[in-house]
Amino acid sequence: MKKRIPIVLLFILSLTVFARVIVPWTEDKMRNASDLIMVGTVTKVTDLDETNTSLWAGYKFRGVETTFNISKVLKGKVSGRTVIFAPL
Repeated sequence: MKKRIPIVLLFILSLTVFARVIVPWTEDKMRNASDLIMVGTVTKVTDLDETNTSLWAGYKFRGVETTFNISKVLKGKVSGRTVIFAPL
């Protein structure tokens, strides 16, 4: 039993080799990188006919278009009170 504990611990610690390094973004860093920051309400979500399979083979990702009614703009300029986010 005592011989198994170091082997199990070594196995668990070796799994950390496969972990990815993730750099956490601070709120200031996100604010500086943003073109538009707004507060709004989702009014409409539409599935698009396009799909994307270039990142992961075997999976299909469907495009989605989301419409927001803006209640407050914190950064950036928007013409009108509606913003539509769609995939590029």
